[in-house]
Amino acid sequence: MIGDDSIVDDYGYFSTRVPIGRCTHIASGCSVAGGQDRLFSIGDFCSLSSGVKIWCTSDDFVNDLVTIIPQDAAQVKTHLITGDVTLENYTAVGANSVVMPRNIEATATNVFAHIEDFHEIVESILILLSDAGMFVSESHYLMNLETLQYDTIYHEHLRHYSLHSLQHLLNLHGLEVVHAKRIPTHGGSIRVSAARNGAHAVRPTVADMRAEEDCAGDLGSLLADFRKQVVASKLDLHGLLDPICKRGERIYGIGAPSRASTLINYTGLDDGILACVLEVKGSLKVGKSMPGAVIPAMKESRLYADQPEYALLLSWHIADELIPKIRENGFRGKYVVPLPIPRIVGPERELAHAV
Repeated sequence: MIGDDSIVDDYGYFSTRVPIGRCTHIASGCSVAGGQDRLFSIGDFCSLSSGVKIWCTSDDFVNDLVTIIPQDAAQVKTHLITGDVTLENYTAVGANSVVMPRNIEATATNVFAHIEDFHEIVESILILLSDAGMFVSESHYLMNLETLQYDTIYHEHLRHYSLHSLQHLLNLHGLEVVHAKRIPTHGGSIRVSAARNGAHAVRPTVADMRAEEDCAGDLGSLLADFRKQVVASKLDLHGLLDPICKRGERIYGIGAPSRASTLINYTGLDDGILACVLEVKGSLKVGKSMPGAVIPAMKESRLYADQPEYALLLSWHIADELIPKIRENGFRGKYVVPLPIPRIVGPERELAHAV
């Protein structure tokens, strides 16, 4: 049953009864599982962002931090986590979050730093979390400055976290960090597991990471050095592009992600340097221009039809994944990777580094 003015996007999976309220949006890629004897109810003016998973029944076997597979498969029947899940009116669930019955766990993968009123969100997480529950978050890591990803600083990313700052925030709400780990997502993120005070043993990883942060030095000095490196990378990029432009060779941008606006505007690229940026067919960005610049956004088919001499990878943090795909699709030119050290990659191998 779907209420008035509600939208359910494509690629959803539903195996339970799902009454949906009014003016509610379920984004693409969401799944609700648990069987027809279970109920997932979502109220009015609610939203599930892309990739949300609602488990009304789960046969996970979970100790403090890891999943345990029972030796006797029959144990599944006695260890099932099962129950109805209800989201009240005006509830919003962030992308890739997991909601389980009996409120066992909550996750926030690279959405926690997007939140404006984080105190309100943490209090809402406490409502969802059971006494033995775990809150797992992933955020851009403040201490990972060496990757030089200044282009991730834009309106959606309101803050970068250190373990110290996350501990302070969570402690204010009666939560303690029980596990911490650096992960490669977005060029360097921090994954933190937190629970109610005393609910779980604190692993050594927490003290180890705090010690690393304490040894890193004064944050003001680290940020001042980061600024110098950012300026140097800007000059290096112009040094790399200057001879290309003087030879009259063309440069097309690949992709128009949000981070590209930061890079393009900070480095001062315009349509005299970057002829266009290319987006996949059907993108709403096609036919428009990059914010703050007059660089037009066009269909990616132009890359293969025009065969410019260079392709500037604006999603440079996934260059290792993009380059083989673009080659396979027929592009025969070279690639400019703008960060952290501007460099040119040839059709088959790396050709040059900025000095």
